[in-house]
Amino acid sequence: MKVKYIIVYAALAAAFGAVSLWVFLSGGRSAKAVRAKFRLGGLLLSVSSMLSLASCNGAGGIFQPTCYDVAAPENVYFTNRTSGEKLKPGDVVAMSLNDGADGFDSFSYEMMELKEEKVFQSGELVFVDGLTSVTIEETEYRGDFLIRVYGHSEGMDPALVAELYLILE
Repeated sequence: MKVKYIIVYAALAAAFGAVSLWVFLSGGRSAKAVRAKFRLGGLLLSVSSMLSLASCNGAGGIFQPTCYDVAAPENVYFTNRTSGEKLKPGDVVAMSLNDGADGFDSFSYEMMELKEEKVFQSGELVFVDGLTSVTIEETEYRGDFLIRVYGHSEGMDPALVAELYLILE
């Protein structure tokens, strides 16, 4: 926020404080003081909202939030499954690679129990023309689980690039 915005807001706040003191000292009987307090209060709220909009960098289009950090794009998309879907051993989970995932040398996945966070299946992912799939192997585990996909780059810790919640029946 620019300094001049802060100065304008501080001046309005000081004026509102002075008028509030005037209303208090008059016991609320001065109509002129009460009217001035309401006007300054409304002006203070209007300026506050305008300052929050004006202080954002890179304003978006109409009806778009402008002051929020955008979520990082997903590098891997699950193409044939949705969150909370019920699967059985032998079912296939397909994935596609986003164009922004070029910064990773390789990818791996883990299927882990949701409650105990024990991994019951893991492996490397090989994308061919941006597509790959994983078949759920036979396991004794039944219940909620997560598929997590990690991107690997040389000299860096694995980065979580995608995650999907599923149910194994």
